[in-house]
Amino acid sequence: MNDTQAIKRLIEALCPELKGRIQARREPTSLQRDASEQSVLGWTDRIADVVYSNERPVACIFVHRDSDIDDPQGRLQQETETALRDSGLPNAHAVVPVHEIEAWWLLFPDATEQLRPSVWKDALQRSSRNWDAVANPKEELRERTGRGDRRHAYSEADSPRIAEHIASAIESGVALTGLSPSFERFRDSVAECCATVP
Repeated sequence: MNDTQAIKRLIEALCPELKGRIQARREPTSLQRDASEQSVLGWTDRIADVVYSNERPVACIFVHRDSDIDDPQGRLQQETETALRDSGLPNAHAVVPVHEIEAWWLLFPDATEQLRPSVWKDALQRSSRNWDAVANPKEELRERTGRGDRRHAYSEADSPRIAEHIASAIESGVALTGLSPSFERFRDSVAECCATVP
């Protein structure tokens, strides 16, 4: 649910028209990257059931999955969106950070450090590197923010609050520090949805 809440806030920042209109759902839970084709079909059908049982029309669906491996071409995103559309959800978008959502937090070092400014100040790199190429961004974030005192290190429960800071940065027009093709694909998906919202 931490990633779901974080993604919800990022969507609102990228498409203000959706603010207050997004419903984060716990079920069905996200799948592992290596889920079988049958598991994916069952999962997308359960998502479709949730969408079609909603009382109000649903403009767009955003479904989160971490890639957990290098995926520069966004194949897991494409496969997931195809499966969702095959289940009757033409307005579905897969949100697939590469490798983990923490790679996106590393794109916004100033905003991320605002969570604990007294202990995280200057902990993160300001670099033009491709953050999707970092094999374990969660661990990199933990190591950098826990410099000398692991009690202050990043934990997954921090994601929704970090997303709040990043959303504010996005709304203020702050540029990315580095590259993340998976974040760019996410931004494009939100823009596509936003263009259809009444």
